Amino acid sequence: MSTEHNFTTGSEQWNWLYNDLKNVNRKVTPWVIFGGHRAMYLNSYYCCSYSSATYPYSKCNTGCSPTSDVGVMRDMVRYIEPLLYEFKVNFAFYGHNHVVQRQSAVLNYTVIQRSEPKEVNGNTVNYYNDPQATVHFVIGTGGAAFTKNSFSTSSPFFPAWNELTYYRWGYAIVEAQDEYTLSYQWIDNDSGEVVDRAIIYQSNPNQPFNGSATDDDLSPSSSDNNNNSLSQTSIIIIAAVGGVALFVAISFGVKYLLKNPSSSSSTAKLQLDEEEAAYSPLAGDSVSQHGAVKKSGI
Repeated sequence: MSTEHNFTTGSEQWNWLYNDLKNVNRKVTPWVIFGGHRAMYLNSYYCCSYSSATYPYSKCNTGCSPTSDVGVMRDMVRYIEPLLYEFKVNFAFYGHNHVVQRQSAVLNYTVIQRSEPKEVNGNTVNYYNDPQATVHFVIGTGGAAFTKNSFSTSSPFFPAWNELTYYRWGYAIVEAQDEYTLSYQWIDNDSGEVVDRAIIYQSNPNQPFNGSATDDDLSPSSSDNNNNSLSQTSIIIIAAVGGVALFVAISFGVKYLLKNPSSSSSTAKLQLDEEEAAYSPLAGDSVSQHGAVKKSGI
């Protein structure tokens, strides 16, 4: 979706997203991946003042600029997160902030499940075992200067749902191994080192989060085309996440790969390094990464 355009309830974009998610047939498309430029969950103190980590966070949160990190998070949680939960979106990723963050499965700022680290062939893999909420990732370090505005783990305002934050340049590979297992690797550009590994496991793609709906509620009534499950690995490479155009392309790639498992293994590699202005769906101006307001041409 475009986080730079109106996504409030009943807006054109909200209606499009609702209908798109509602009509996913999980027997054909077992994994649903969501992408946006700005993050729904981001460890950031950019709220009232971009550069002040000492400002009382709870007080700031009530009067945040709508174009700040916290302001955008607040609006996405309010308007978009209920759709992700209702239609069992497994995985969400974002850019904008030049940082890498991996979050818990989270709902309404509450940790639903933290990952569990396990040793596999000498590597630490962080497992999410049938999480009952969306797992969120920020992958924004393709090459531009880092955005260092996150709370440290010692801060009283550190969000419990932020499992990992680091500043290194690189990219992520997301691999749908089958309808039950989705793997994630983040790879350092310079060394080729796999810095972070995660697995999301789901026991039943047709079962909604917490069993709150029937299979029919999540699938279209008409039968979809041929394949009923993933028969081959599908791979997405996410590189230099930084803008809306990137997410449009990746969203297309995810939908194509996971809905056409019989095709040969496919790879989508995307890059967008430039720092872009962000547009608030609730305000009329754009604001740069560092808070300089300019008139929007949108």
